[in-house]
Amino acid sequence: MEPLSIEKAKVSPRFIEDIRFDITPKLFVDPKSAPGDKPADLSHGYMLYIDLQNDRPVIMVMQMKSIVCRSVAYITDVPEDLLKSAMESTGDEAAEGMYPLGDELTAWLKKEFNIS
Repeated sequence: MEPLSIEKAKVSPRFIEDIRFDITPKLFVDPKSAPGDKPADLSHGYMLYIDLQNDRPVIMVMQMKSIVCRSVAYITDVPEDLLKSAMESTGDEAAEGMYPLGDELTAWLKKEFNIS
């Protein structure tokens, strides 16, 4: 699995465009829990979630495809206080050891990636 810095990720418009902030670990594990009548679409894009790497919280990058989804990278330079805060306030969106980003961390990432 590859380490990925915010600066390196910024220069990849394809990566930035394909981030799926609408997919949480809970939806990933149980697509049928999506609001509405249809299950969450996990056939494309990247889900970002928090996990531990070498006993430290990091943002993992899950590449979603119609047949196989896999974690392909982890973002190395995110403020640890934002990561810990998100892990502590996960609500019911955490699943299988994966923690959602939360509002504060999502806002920080969108600002770093220049996403409106």
